[in-house]
Amino acid sequence: MEGKADTIHADDTVTGWEFIGRQALRKGNMKIVRLPQPWGDNEWALHDLSKDPGEEVNLHSEKPEVFDDLMQEWEKFAKENKMVEIGNNTPIFSLDSAIQDTEDEDEDVS
Repeated sequence: MEGKADTIHADDTVTGWEFIGRQALRKGNMKIVRLPQPWGDNEWALHDLSKDPGEEVNLHSEKPEVFDDLMQEWEKFAKENKMVEIGNNTPIFSLDSAIQDTEDEDEDVS
């Protein structure tokens, strides 16, 4: 760590997360985020963190191609991590689904 890199991750690195109904996904400097009530309006918003680190300006309508790309990445992330929808279209990680997959794998081995 000599401090020579301008960034930590490559522009095409995708990182997603969900915590108590709050969802986000980041790719490069762009980030989509959805906050349920009472913290937000439960709608996805797009932010350019290089220009708006406080996530104040929603660029969804100005950059629909970027928004669509990140939403596709979110769908992939949600599927790979076995998220399920609960009330208000809020996905959460499904422990039951993960346990079922482990049981299915055990059955395939026998």
